[in-house]
Amino acid sequence: MIRKTFQVGILGCNCSIIADEDAAEAIVVDPGGDADSIVKKCTELGVKIKKIILTHGHFDHILAADSIRKKCDVEIFLNEGDRWLFENIDEQGKLFGLDLQNTGTFDKNLEHQQMHHCGATQIETLHTPGHSPGSVCFHLEKEKMLFSGDTLFAGAVGRSDIWKGSHEDLIANIKKHLLVLDEETIIIPGHGGESSIGSELRSNPFLQS
Repeated sequence: MIRKTFQVGILGCNCSIIADEDAAEAIVVDPGGDADSIVKKCTELGVKIKKIILTHGHFDHILAADSIRKKCDVEIFLNEGDRWLFENIDEQGKLFGLDLQNTGTFDKNLEHQQMHHCGATQIETLHTPGHSPGSVCFHLEKEKMLFSGDTLFAGAVGRSDIWKGSHEDLIANIKKHLLVLDEETIIIPGHGGESSIGSELRSNPFLQS
């Protein structure tokens, strides 16, 4: 398995490419911008994009999704709880003083414990609402890797003060679904640097009570 993570878009979202050379396919996580660059990186790896999976529906994580969908003829997966967010990018942009255009809707729902495959790599969906109603994380158990979106960061947790967020739900779901993972699991958050479950379990100030 190959994993490439890099910043995209106007807010520096961490977009990730999960690729399998043998199967010559890739899954893109959170294409928040720079569609051409994402597609180019996959071409350079010699893999074809199989699907797009989104940790949540905030605009900085989804802005390039529709463009890649059209360029590569693939489907977009998002949890149903964030449908309004995906279908109303323009309203999201207004809160940040941005003029954004709506891009339709997503194709398929992401459900809790739903599995996705990229070659031999298995990716489990974990529904962790709180940052948004449809927030999910993607867990690669064998590789000890977690794509946490804006649910969990290095030393912090996601904001919960906009668009039906809930701090209580956020903390409860982090403890229920994430902190129970192997402590060596590497966390790739939606923004900023990487961490590990063990490190957050011991030192994240929002998770100590």
